[in-house]
Amino acid sequence: MHEHRFHELVARKLSGEATHAEMQELQEHLQQHPGDQYLYEMLTTWWSQHSGPVQDENLHEEESFQRILLAADATAPAPPATIRKIYFRRWFAYAAIIIALAGSAITIGPLLFRKQANKPAAIASDTMNEVMARPGSKSKLVLPDGTQVWLNAESRLTYLSNFNQAMREVNLEGEAFFDVTHNKQSPFIVHTAGIDIRVLGTAFNVKSYAEDPTIETTLLRGSIEVVRQNDKNAPRIILRPHEKLVFNKMDSSLKGPKTQSIQHGPISQTGISVTTVPADRPDSTMKETSWVYNKLIFDGDSFQELAEKMERWYNVQITIKNEKLSQMRLKGSFEKETIREALDALKLTAPFEYSISGNAIEIVKR
Repeated sequence: MHEHRFHELVARKLSGEATHAEMQELQEHLQQHPGDQYLYEMLTTWWSQHSGPVQDENLHEEESFQRILLAADATAPAPPATIRKIYFRRWFAYAAIIIALAGSAITIGPLLFRKQANKPAAIASDTMNEVMARPGSKSKLVLPDGTQVWLNAESRLTYLSNFNQAMREVNLEGEAFFDVTHNKQSPFIVHTAGIDIRVLGTAFNVKSYAEDPTIETTLLRGSIEVVRQNDKNAPRIILRPHEKLVFNKMDSSLKGPKTQSIQHGPISQTGISVTTVPADRPDSTMKETSWVYNKLIFDGDSFQELAEKMERWYNVQITIKNEKLSQMRLKGSFEKETIREALDALKLTAPFEYSISGNAIEIVKR
């Protein structure tokens, strides 16, 4: 199918003008082209939430498609007549997704011809897709293989345009929860700044913010294999459900047996520790995964650690002016509280006062 025909069918479907035959033609095309399926789902989701059908019956299908994509930006000027006559190419379709999702938590688009120095570890290609969750927001997406991914605030996920072929690989900066579609012929690999996580089908959380000294992964079901990047002598660690691995990025001396796999249980290697998490607690009440359910749980975190989480959660910058106060341990949770409500609640257990100027917050000892 010519790309122009695909755009016509999408425009007619979203504007409510597609015939039964055109609907069937579009469905057959999407089944044969998973990449277009993802694009179609993104557009359909946005359109169903934000707008309605195009009423002008005289609109050409290509104009209708453009109108759908640009409708998200109410301030966008009407496209020149000369542009209306140009067929949309794939790069413009992806760019239009960014327009359609403007103001929301998620953005996606191809990264073309990136320099080698800027490419994520373990993946090299001229074309990648990028999904981002902005500070103060969270996002959910479905990868072409059906894997569901939740992105926490200030996180980025990148993957190749040929994802779901021989290998399913993604690069993560920040925090994400994965519910991976099982496919024993095509392993799913998450690349972070220091470790690689290999799975077939499972649910797990990964926390890998650039500014954090550690990388954490918590397994809920299935199994995952974790190995340090670029070190053939590093041990392969296989986690069982309800185990949590913490990798210290600052320790460069991690070594282990070349051919042995550490199977499970609490272990300790230089730079790596594995512990268990409660198996009888719902995911929504575990601090490692509660963020997926829009809850910020802190259980023994220092005030400084909590402040860093709150910065991402509320999109603010917090400065604690007292060292003793910054090391104070706190326990609690936030869900629907505003930043002021959250700070006022913390004041009941910690001796401090705060001032807010824009998105900058200063905390001093009371």
